[in-house]
Amino acid sequence: MLTSDPVTTIPGIGPSYQKLLEKLGAVTVGDLLNHFPRKYLDFSQPTNISSLRPYSTFCLRATVVSGTSLRTRAGKTMQKIVIRDHTGTLTLTWFNQPFILSTLKPDQEFFFVGTTKDSTYFVTPLLQEPATAQTLHTNRIVPFHPLTGGLSGKWLRHKIHLALASTNLPEVLPPSIISQYRLASLGTAYSHIHFPQNPSDLHIAQTRFAFDDLLTLHLQLQKTKRAWQQLPTLPILTDTKLHQQFLDSLPFSLTPDQSKTISAVHTDLAENFPANRLIQGDVGSGKTIIAVAAALQAINAGLRVLVLAPTQILASQHCQTFSRFLSPFSITPTLITSGAFPKSLSPLLIGTHALLLPKYQTDLSSVGLVVLDEQQRFGVLQRNFFVSKTHTPHHLTLSATPIPRTIALSLVGHLDISNIKTLPAQKKPIKTWLVPEAKRAAAYTWIGQEIHQHHVQVFFVCPAIDPQGEADAGSTRSATRLHQLLQKTVFPRLRVGLLHGRLKKADQQAVIQDYQEKRLDILVSTTVIEVGIDIKNANIMVIESAEHFGLSQLHQLRGRVGRGVEQGYCLLFASGHADGDQISRLKHLENSTDGFALARLDLKLRGAGSLFGTHQSGHLHTHLTEFWSRSLSKKAQSAAVDLMSHHPTHPLVVNIPPSINLQT
Repeated sequence: MLTSDPVTTIPGIGPSYQKLLEKLGAVTVGDLLNHFPRKYLDFSQPTNISSLRPYSTFCLRATVVSGTSLRTRAGKTMQKIVIRDHTGTLTLTWFNQPFILSTLKPDQEFFFVGTTKDSTYFVTPLLQEPATAQTLHTNRIVPFHPLTGGLSGKWLRHKIHLALASTNLPEVLPPSIISQYRLASLGTAYSHIHFPQNPSDLHIAQTRFAFDDLLTLHLQLQKTKRAWQQLPTLPILTDTKLHQQFLDSLPFSLTPDQSKTISAVHTDLAENFPANRLIQGDVGSGKTIIAVAAALQAINAGLRVLVLAPTQILASQHCQTFSRFLSPFSITPTLITSGAFPKSLSPLLIGTHALLLPKYQTDLSSVGLVVLDEQQRFGVLQRNFFVSKTHTPHHLTLSATPIPRTIALSLVGHLDISNIKTLPAQKKPIKTWLVPEAKRAAAYTWIGQEIHQHHVQVFFVCPAIDPQGEADAGSTRSATRLHQLLQKTVFPRLRVGLLHGRLKKADQQAVIQDYQEKRLDILVSTTVIEVGIDIKNANIMVIESAEHFGLSQLHQLRGRVGRGVEQGYCLLFASGHADGDQISRLKHLENSTDGFALARLDLKLRGAGSLFGTHQSGHLHTHLTEFWSRSLSKKAQSAAVDLMSHHPTHPLVVNIPPSINLQT
């Protein structure tokens, strides 16, 4: 059997099962073998009946004593099997499975896997196997694969075992690499990933497949870097006298991280191939001033600078900021949005995706620097717009929380990264609290006191504009409903505004202006405030139904407060529907203000996405990105260089093309 054969080659898989497997993405035998387990449970050490505890999962080795079938009042059947071992007896119960009586015959010994529910020790049996047979489902480390309706884990486990036993799995790596990096063979890795005998087997397999993924990435990155470094660009040499004048004009001193990053950017800009640097720092850390310094050098060299922002609000904010810092040098930016098309363009263009319209493409030939802000809001295709032009501009990307693709690419070494970790002297980290519903009233009281005593302003953010059905009628997840509640009931003497995306642009701007000029105490909003709103007096943010937002988005949202010298606070309220995993995820935000760390957590939870494509979420085919590490990545990088240098005709080298559109 070959990995390219259809799954119907495996005995027992006909057209109906073939359709079900297609839902799992398993069309060929190879696809099925790459359908890795999502978890494992260790049943290699069976317990005794007398040792069972409530709410536990178990594996028993016991003998069948008797079996009976009963009919319930609802007309269904119930099968009861009594089993025993040397410590006692236990009754197992099945529903509507009469065949179990012919399978579990008296005086025969079986392994049983199941769960106990409560203090009555009601037992739900899951799996059973004869004690004399080779076990796939009990008495071992049992794999649990992702399923779809109509497929059982037992059936899928059995078919994967058949495929492993019958499929030819030729090694794809040269023996020298297998030996040098002490990797398991491909056949061994597949066997261990699906049916490990012990934790060591599993680690060996996970390491091999993670290495293969990283090797594939590094081979493409090596080709991409070579192609990237062949792209024509316009070097920008630093005018040190001009840079010193710029520093002298600032009303503040740069932090050490800002100075270090500007120096790195200047070095990048002087190269003969395009810069590609990510500047990462929490909101308020001072990323924008790095871009301003770079823009000044590019304009001084006679080139045009493009600053691309995801929203009109943020573009307008940048226009004000760049204008303020560059006015001493007689540079006035031009703001371009979907509704504004100025006839004359300055060397510094700031705008939204409208800058990518064909109307402006002829004006972009002299662009020497592109600054992309809040990169998680752009699609890959938009970020790739400037590659493959007659010359490729230098690229600077600003982000408070990089998307998982960016983190994955930095892990494997494609991006140059500068981290701005030292905050300006007066900037305080935002305090974040996950507030239980029982303390909502106390939180409202505290917010009211802060407004009255310290004259602060407050954001309330909701995931929806209007209630969705009867279940939402009394909830606080919709902005319109929460606005009414706060204005009429909770804070009737305060001024509460409402902002959301369905308002006309002019109305949105009017609400924001009222808030900026302190004619509003509280602003209830959707995520339209995620980027670009800079209100120095806004120090408290409340996020409703916080489990509906991703970590990256929550981190961006809380960055809207605490932008002045006062302490900023973010209160997270989860809805009553939030589960344990969602609450646990929110606690990470409560405990961390490190955007880079949160993005790494996103990489683990959501996967790296299609690193070379347009999909933002999802994993590589092995689902093992959590086992990537810098040390393993360095080994894979070394192996990639070795393959390209000493095995240039190897299929892995030949068949992986460069991806010149690989951009963050």
